[in-house]
Amino acid sequence: MRRDTDPAERQIWYEVVRDIALQQVRGRRRQQALVALTAGVDGPARATDIETVRAQRIESFQTDRGWKRENRAREAERRWQLEESKAQFLKEIDVIRDGSEFSPMQCLISHAAESRSPIRYTKVSLEPIVRDFGQELAEAFQVEGLDEGLATDKCTDPADYPANRVALG
Repeated sequence: MRRDTDPAERQIWYEVVRDIALQQVRGRRRQQALVALTAGVDGPARATDIETVRAQRIESFQTDRGWKRENRAREAERRWQLEESKAQFLKEIDVIRDGSEFSPMQCLISHAAESRSPIRYTKVSLEPIVRDFGQELAEAFQVEGLDEGLATDKCTDPADYPANRVALG
């Protein structure tokens, strides 16, 4: 290293090389690079720094593994709940077809208007229902059930509520 470089610039280059060695180099070459970085005047401080950064990386990897494990468990739970819901909806497919019961219709409408859909506020999409519950249920919901459910659903008239207040009693 050149003698005319100031300590701040040396520190910057040290950190760049340290990060490259820790993140991109593997095995024996990594060990050689890290040993070379600890040579010289700043050796003991750099050795301590390298150990600290290594410990932080190990902790980060362990935390990431924990998050991934939690995500897998969450996804498994979500899939299990979808399967349970699908089984329940298939038991109630006749009720869904004729739109006679509000509860399953409300659940399906809510599921169809999923939060990831860009048109969730303006249109009921059958794609989430097909994806999660199958074509048979989506067809029963779309063709007869949704039309019947919406036809029998009594929408309130805003004019019945002056000053946006609901009269209780």
